[in-house]
This record gives sequence, structure tokens and C-alpha cells, in this order.
Amino acid sequence: MQNYYDAYKFVAGTVSPFFSHENLLDLLVKQKRLDWEAVAKIAGNHSIVQALYPALVGKNLIDQIPNEFISYLQELNQLNCKRNSLMQSQLMDAVSIINDLGIKPILMKGAAHFFLDTFSDKGERLLTDLDVLVPNDKITLVSNSLIKSGYKYVEDKMEFIETHHHYPPLIKNGECAMIELHRDLMFHEQQHVFPTNLAWGKSVDVTLPNQSKAKVLIPTYRV
Repeated sequence: MQNYYDAYKFVAGTVSPFFSHENLLDLLVKQKRLDWEAVAKIAGNHSIVQALYPALVGKNLIDQIPNEFISYLQELNQLNCKRNSLMQSQLMDAVSIINDLGIKPILMKGAAHFFLDTFSDKGERLLTDLDVLVPNDKITLVSNSLIKSGYKYVEDKMEFIETHHHYPPLIKNGECAMIELHRDLMFHEQQHVFPTNLAWGKSVDVTLPNQSKAKVLIPTYRV
């Protein structure tokens, strides 16, 4: 149990901005037999294993970690960098299609952070899909336009059209991510926390690298 606790403390300390080089070095010196398999498992379970490498570089601790483990982390980070670059391009293309309808969507969660310099390393965050908020009365129009460009619904989620806070995920051959078109920010029972109509007034315009136009929530509401 102690080995697992030490591994968890190492993972948390590595990605925390409040845990210094000295704190981590002290932990490594005291725990010379840190269970690296447990470190990988814990970081993977929390979807942050790809963030360990840039964090260790930033804290100047690469030389303190076994070479085999560093190579493993570096490869995962590089793979995620490539994947995120592809997802970013995919998102920009989708936003351009939405702009052609006269709509500036709100980019949510990870989709927004692609264009906000939140992370110092492109491979730091792992995304599973791209969340985009569009006006409820335009969501069918937007969805149909993306389908015309080659997207299709995930068939076993079709009931989402009537019941969910976002439409069925859209996938496209050759693209690596699903796009989820949201009519609401949150599940229906959570709407009192942050009503969707408030989001449109609490967002600012951003211009993406391909000159397409979108919106992101202002920092207070983004958090």
C-alpha cells in the first residue's frame, strides 16, 4: 500500500505547479525503489500519463528517472502531440463549415484550450472528442451541414437527438475524433448550475489559425 501511495504522490507532485523540483527530488531520493509500474498505472487511470514527460522536463528531473520509463513517457507524449495536431485541424475545418451558416460556435472544454495557450506542451492534454456548442434552433442545420461534408452519426446514439444535451457524436473517415454538437452545456438536471443561455453572454470571440471564427467562455465561467 505504501508503494502505491508513494507512486500516487509522485504523479500528483509531477503535474502540480505547487510541488517543486526540490519536493520531487526529495521524494525520489527517499523512495529509491519507487514502483514505476504503479506510477504508469495511476497516471494512465487519470488520463495524465502523457502530461508527465513535459512536467518532468519543466522541473528538470529527467536525469533522475530511469531511462526506460522516460522513453515510455516521451513516446506517449509525442503520439498525443500528433493526435492533438490532427484534432486541432479537424476542429478548424468544422468551425469553417459552421461559419458558412452564419454561426460562431462556442468551443467547449478541450476544444477551447487548443486555441488558448492553456498548456505549455501540445501533448499535455488527452482529448476523446471535440465539444462544440451551437444555438439550439440551429443544431439540426449545423449537423446536416457537417453530414454533407462527410460526417455521419454514431448509430447506437441516435436517441440523443430527442433526449440528450448534445446530438449523437459525429464521426468521419480519416479523422481521429468525434464531434459532439451541444445544444446545452450540461445535462438537463444540471442546467441550474450554468444555464446555456447565460453562456452566450459570457463568451468572447476568437479567431482560429485558419481565420475561422468561434467563441470561448470567459475565464471565470470556463473554470
